[in-house]
Amino acid sequence: MATITFEDKKWEVNRRMNVLRFLEKEGINPEEVLVLINGKVVTEDAVMEPQDEVKILWVLSWG
Repeated sequence: MATITFEDKKWEVNRRMNVLRFLEKEGINPEEVLVLINGKVVTEDAVMEPQDEVKILWVLSWG
């Protein structure tokens, strides 16, 4: 299963899924985050595979 982490949240997905679709489903604004699949930055049209490790990181400065 793909493991997706964002802040203190963790999801496991056992099927292919488009990054943008996942972000929208979870209410995460794609303009405010970077998505890394297996350590590489990807665009929102990338597809997550069941074996992938996915990290979502904020890109905004709160300062």
